[in-house]
Amino acid sequence: AFKGGQAPKVAASFGEGVTPIATPLAMAGVPPLVWHHFEPWLRGIGFEPVAGGSAGTTTSIKPLVPGGAVAAVLVSGDVDVAATGTVTSVDGDRVLAFGHPFMGAGLVSFPMANATIVNTMASQLRSFKMALTGPVVGEVTQDRLTAIGGSLNSRARMVPITGTVTTPRGAQPFTLEVARDQALTPRFAAIGMASALAGRVEAAERGTVRLSGTIEVAGLKPVHIDTVYAAERDGQLFVNAAIDMAQAFATLWETPFGPPPDMKIAVTTRYEPEPVQEWIEAIHLGRGQLKPGESVEVAVRLRRAQGGTAIERFSLQVPRHWAGEQVEIIATGVSGAEELERAVAGDPRPTELVQVARWLSERRPDGQIYLFVVRQGAGLISGVTAMPFLPGSAIVTLSGDPATERRGRGLAWEERRARPGVVAGRARIGVKVTND
Repeated sequence: AFKGGQAPKVAASFGEGVTPIATPLAMAGVPPLVWHHFEPWLRGIGFEPVAGGSAGTTTSIKPLVPGGAVAAVLVSGDVDVAATGTVTSVDGDRVLAFGHPFMGAGLVSFPMANATIVNTMASQLRSFKMALTGPVVGEVTQDRLTAIGGSLNSRARMVPITGTVTTPRGAQPFTLEVARDQALTPRFAAIGMASALAGRVEAAERGTVRLSGTIEVAGLKPVHIDTVYAAERDGQLFVNAAIDMAQAFATLWETPFGPPPDMKIAVTTRYEPEPVQEWIEAIHLGRGQLKPGESVEVAVRLRRAQGGTAIERFSLQVPRHWAGEQVEIIATGVSGAEELERAVAGDPRPTELVQVARWLSERRPDGQIYLFVVRQGAGLISGVTAMPFLPGSAIVTLSGDPATERRGRGLAWEERRARPGVVAGRARIGVKVTND
């Protein structure tokens, strides 16, 4: 027994301060603002971000040898991101490396590439090596507790991303490929796109960014995404645009309806140095009451950040079946429109991937002003389809489906108009429809 019945202090403190080995992540073509935005997340999942580079695909392929450097490629093309480590052994076409887990993910599929260590930075706090990623020589297929393993005679499938950034200086294309991984791919797609976009504009803290993207999914119709961002001073303009595109991609990638499908992304981005921002201030009706069967003008006043106001006019045709009802007229931008949709129709309940794609395709584009009329009335949401104002017999018939949910309000009317930039804010007015 220990003296005094207690274990010695060394036993109590054993393991204190011990942390898993961080995997160096060589990053090339990543601007500082993108680096700083994603660095906390990268460190949180066990990476040590370091400056890196690419030796290019034309470099002669060097054989992997024990003690040499090897890389697991996460992003390649105009932006290069790769985890580097040391080769443990090479047996024919089989390779063991790192001597510790990469992510501990088990079965994986990452490109395996040559790597060259160009500098070692010694530090008492955190030493690291700077590496150049070379040509792809195989595929990493295993990520286990003691090592990563792979083959020299196989190739990993990737997610291709193509795009164009148009600035006052002209159009500049870019191409990327992102490794396929259930958890990592959407984040690294965001890092790659944000870097490719921000790296082509000298000063992106002020201005307007318009992004139009297409996500192609094997076996499904293409999904289109349109977003607009504007700011007087915000270094995250391109980061936010890339994250929104990556989130739409992740919605299709991370589903319970099977493994991630084959997908590719194409984006077209336009940068203008002047920010265009508008706030909705008020709604005005052409008359004090609504009459069934008649048309009424609805004017929405917007105030611009740079000064001045604008008026957007809508013509609302009042249906006869609204007679005697209290309705709500709401003007808003795309964010408010999506919030209103969820509040009125409920959250979507997809039961298959095709419904997820359809829901994404039907999302409202940015850079618009929306005018809605909301009425009380029984309805359902089934899957991703809102069905407002149903007769009682239909409600009873369809309510037995577990993918449906009853709702008490619905969008009775909607119209949109394109605006020159970002539209924010919301205005609403309640009005009674006469019985005449």
